Amino acid sequence: MRDNLIIGLDIGSSHVRAVAGRQNNGQLDIIATGKSNTSGYLLHGNIVNINKTSQAISDVISQIETVISGKNKDYYFSSNLSGNHINVFLHTSTKLRKNSNEAVSEKEILELNEEAKKAIAEKNPCVLHRLPIGFRVGSLPETMEPVGQIGDRIEGDFMVVTASLDKFELLKKALRAAESEHIKGGNLYFSPLATSSTILSSEEKQEGVVLVDLGSGTTEISIFQNNRLKHATVLNWGGDLLTEDIQSGLEISRDHA
Repeated sequence: MRDNLIIGLDIGSSHVRAVAGRQNNGQLDIIATGKSNTSGYLLHGNIVNINKTSQAISDVISQIETVISGKNKDYYFSSNLSGNHINVFLHTSTKLRKNSNEAVSEKEILELNEEAKKAIAEKNPCVLHRLPIGFRVGSLPETMEPVGQIGDRIEGDFMVVTASLDKFELLKKALRAAESEHIKGGNLYFSPLATSSTILSSEEKQEGVVLVDLGSGTTEISIFQNNRLKHATVLNWGGDLLTEDIQSGLEISRDHA
């Protein structure tokens, strides 16, 4: 059974954090938070100690569970996935039309989406996201609303986010082991997509913006324009490396760095 309670996990190389909130007139009221250390359990966003990672996740879930009401209900949390094994690329699917004088139908767009889904899955065993970013009918300009247009072919562009299947399954295993009686694992999201939805405005994503998320073990860079993800990459270094450089260069303690 679900209600309007939203639970999110942010699993990083130094900490795992959890937040629970309820929607209230378009706002999110935070009712509980949790935090646990993961330093040494993840390296550059990748799990290196699954037992301790699961325990850290279990700890923050327990912190959330002690606050929320309705213990006889089942709740579901969403979590992030990152690391340099993430690959983001553009896929284009093309469908020739039998009658170029007929208006494009919703059925044709659904068929194009299914063809793209199948083609992407054949070459990528672990697809996190397949995001439509534009359609072109015949020689007409790109649009997100191709239904009703006229042309001899339809092209669809999709931004695809894939992950290493092994690392994906390892995280899912850690999450399953950390579930409580009433708080269960839900969806996994590529970190920059989750981050952008909370800190970027619609105007910023429309006009064009570069989002840089500097974590302790990884740095995520994503580009948004026309309200769509245009590119993203995950670098295999983060704030810990910068701290080490400052510590070494200035010959000071890590705490001061």
